[in-house]
Amino acid sequence: MLKIFPILEEISVYHLVVNASHGYAKVERALRASPEIQNVEPNYKVQLNAVESKAQWGANDQFLFYQWGVNNIGQSAPWGLPGKYGADMKVIETWKKFPLPEVSGDTYDKNTTIVAVLDTGIWAKHEDLNANMWVNKKEAAEYGGIAGRDDDGNGYPDDVNGYDFNHRDVKLNHGKNLGSSDPTDDHGHGTHCAGVIAAVRNNDVGIAGVNPRAKIMSVKVLNGNGGGTLDDILDGLVYAYKNGADIASASLGVPANYDPNRLEIFGKVIDYVTTTNSKRGGMLFVVAAGNDGKNIDIKSQATYPAAYSSPGILTVGASDNQDNAANFSNYGHENVDVFAPGVGVLSTVLKNGYSIMSGTSMATPYVAGIASYLMSYYPELKGQPEKVKQIILATADKVPSMYGKSISNGRINALKALENANSFEQSNPIQWTQVAHSYAQKEHNVELVDIRHEIKQDNAKALRIHFNFINIDKRFDALYIYDKDLTLVSKIERDFVGYDGLSGVELSGYWSPVIKGDKAYVRFVNSKVKKTKVMPGVQMKASETNNCLREGGEWRVATLPDGSPDAENIQCIKDSMDIAYGDLKKDTDDPNVFFSHESKGFEIDMIEYTENEI
Repeated sequence: MLKIFPILEEISVYHLVVNASHGYAKVERALRASPEIQNVEPNYKVQLNAVESKAQWGANDQFLFYQWGVNNIGQSAPWGLPGKYGADMKVIETWKKFPLPEVSGDTYDKNTTIVAVLDTGIWAKHEDLNANMWVNKKEAAEYGGIAGRDDDGNGYPDDVNGYDFNHRDVKLNHGKNLGSSDPTDDHGHGTHCAGVIAAVRNNDVGIAGVNPRAKIMSVKVLNGNGGGTLDDILDGLVYAYKNGADIASASLGVPANYDPNRLEIFGKVIDYVTTTNSKRGGMLFVVAAGNDGKNIDIKSQATYPAAYSSPGILTVGASDNQDNAANFSNYGHENVDVFAPGVGVLSTVLKNGYSIMSGTSMATPYVAGIASYLMSYYPELKGQPEKVKQIILATADKVPSMYGKSISNGRINALKALENANSFEQSNPIQWTQVAHSYAQKEHNVELVDIRHEIKQDNAKALRIHFNFINIDKRFDALYIYDKDLTLVSKIERDFVGYDGLSGVELSGYWSPVIKGDKAYVRFVNSKVKKTKVMPGVQMKASETNNCLREGGEWRVATLPDGSPDAENIQCIKDSMDIAYGDLKKDTDDPNVFFSHESKGFEIDMIEYTENEI
């Protein structure tokens, strides 16, 4: 017996329920044989066609969906643009394919890694961090530690979760202030970094750190304003090393205006603690590249420890959810190792809070967390920072926007790192060859000049250009560098502020970023003006400085008759712009004709190229 239910009677569509005893195939043949029935279709099964469901993500953490760096399915970054599917570190796939054995409480075994966060401290009581804080059991009261006594004999009494080297309120016998046993965060930055590494996973609240088996050691070296000293950092680094940290994560840096020749001690300490052959095996040191948008391969722009060459130091740049190198991130094919998500990163902050931050500071703990996952899954990698670093670089996803901006040319991939930890191909050092290349563009050009210079080097897989000097006026001139496909690689133009270290003044010895291929183009554009022999100064109100700048001028404080500064007025100094284009063409040999008020152009004296794939 058949049961018939209408679906849409207007076009004679019906649902027929067939008793299984009748045999579906037999009934279908009979129905198809009827001249009154046009078609018969089975009641096929249908399934959900979503990309992924939350249950498949391997954790139930409240804000996991917003952690685009962990799993990017095109969702918008917090306060940001929609993402690019797959532009992430493949963390969820790593959790699934390489699960770590779960433990409870303060269990430390071969799969446990200790990550020291050298920062503003950590809010250790945070609901999403407390269970994964490092505990020095000999000092902890619940394990018999006595307050005020150095129970473990490491020189730091009551260092239960770490130590504070910034607030030095305890004096040692030799007079040096020791610090404080309470490394609680009073800023939020350190807690944010700690959450990226090891926020408790699958606990129904907050976020998920990339490594649920990491223990976080709080090493406070910065104060509530984010400041500290080199001495604080050195003491913190050595403390982490001597107290068993497998990795130190440092989202900080000494500015480039410090003389690197006076930072040798810092470098020697890093060399020792990150060397495999040191007393206890090396500790991987993961550091931030910095947020100046500069090429830190250039010595005058380098920040430290990012630019040190220690084999166990791993320098990290920041990428966004579209797989672009973040515009604020420092870069350099010699001094930056890899990129990681660092824009719109959601993580833990003070008092059980959560916040969104951006910077190479956020990218750094992501790499530290993945490095610790490698060590947790492959415990034999502990004490071998050079090998861990090599694995991470060799397995990074090559990304066009990061080409030539880091040694790996890409963004970290946790899944590839775990899959290839025992079979990765170590790349050989790049061999560069320098050749002379003389080209200069100085003065005496017609108005609105647009000069395009081609550089070609046979057999080159990549090249970079050395400018003997660049001197452009940021309001009038622009210098662009393109690759062989005319894709923009670098720009120095009128609207930048400090981009590539230039701000409208002369720079000597500038290397361009690495350019893929055997050809590059340098394009110079300028708006020519005629400079009068006596620069006119127009007095304006001090409140009108922006008007002066908009008109292409520069301003300086006016002076009173007695020579003292005039607080109410400025002198606006401008080039003479009232010259016809035809007149400018006639007098290009006139020594008073220049690009603009403060521009001398540029000069290329050599290029460097490699025949190796990079």
